[in-house]
Amino acid sequence: MWDDPAPTNTTGSVVSQLTPVGPVLALVAGQTWYQLIADRTRPDHLVYGRYNDAVMAPIVLVGIGVLATASRTRLVRDGALTLAMLVTSGAVLVYLAGDELAGPGTVRMMVLGLLPFLGRSLTVEALPLTLIAGLLLSGLGTLAGCVQRRARPPIVLAAVLALALAAAHRARPAVDQGLNSSTFGQAESLRGILPDATVVRVRLHSTAAEPTVGVGTLRMRMAEYQFALLDTSFVLDGLEDRQTPYVIAAADDPELSAARATVVWRDLKAPIALWYVNGG
Repeated sequence: MWDDPAPTNTTGSVVSQLTPVGPVLALVAGQTWYQLIADRTRPDHLVYGRYNDAVMAPIVLVGIGVLATASRTRLVRDGALTLAMLVTSGAVLVYLAGDELAGPGTVRMMVLGLLPFLGRSLTVEALPLTLIAGLLLSGLGTLAGCVQRRARPPIVLAAVLALALAAAHRARPAVDQGLNSSTFGQAESLRGILPDATVVRVRLHSTAAEPTVGVGTLRMRMAEYQFALLDTSFVLDGLEDRQTPYVIAAADDPELSAARATVVWRDLKAPIALWYVNGG
């Protein structure tokens, strides 16, 4: 598309399609509808959406360009329309999905910019967040409208840069809080049990009638252990014939219990254990 672009796909054409507020808001509404019909009820899906990363940067840049160069009339018109759409969408979101927003399941990495506002519970309060965004938008619009157009670009750019730096400074502690804590906290206790450069068998499938931990959870936790224990070799049970007394499996694995294996470590966040098998 970009090697030999059609007229509608040139850089100038794409940028020109981003500047009219109406079509952009229609696009946002369409994406919101996609989320609703796709039944994405996880809080971060409702807030962030999906697969929109690539389009956000140019939209933000175009918005900054409009603030820096547009006439006061256009700033007032587009600013009022954008603010109205922002507040309305926030209210509609709370009305339609308030319970889902207040529920569990928010993935931190999907809403990094919101973490300073969410607290430890990660509860998404849509109306306060909408009001904060509206105040920031109104402040930038008012600043741009109060400055003559010729002198506006450096002032708007400085204001946006200051806002971005302040937001990054405020967000960094929230983003770093607990980052990989589950990995390193669990790994530290494993390091005190496993010998150096040892081999650990991983049993993903339990023979229990109703396993207490699924294969997906075991795989995810194993990825964390492997990332933290670089000197330990993890092999899937049954695929490699490497003798070792250490087995990671469900904490209630019936075969290991019948073999009189001993649980020497338990994962605090999932029913997973490190077993020691005599003669393994």
